[in-house]
Amino acid sequence: MAANTSLARRAFAEHVVDLLRGLGPVQARAMFGGHGLYLDGLMFALLVDARFFVKVDAET
Repeated sequence: MAANTSLARRAFAEHVVDLLRGLGPVQARAMFGGHGLYLDGLMFALLVDARFFVKVDAET
């Protein structure tokens, strides 16, 4: 079961990266049971339990 979950997480991460390809070379890196999304070496989002969390600050 864990392997299926891992494969599903990876497939979701690849799908999101594909959707975000217009931003540039987005990369997904496995972390903490999810994936961090990086652009130009900076993490800007997190994928956990098929949810997409975007890192924001007061300006954005």
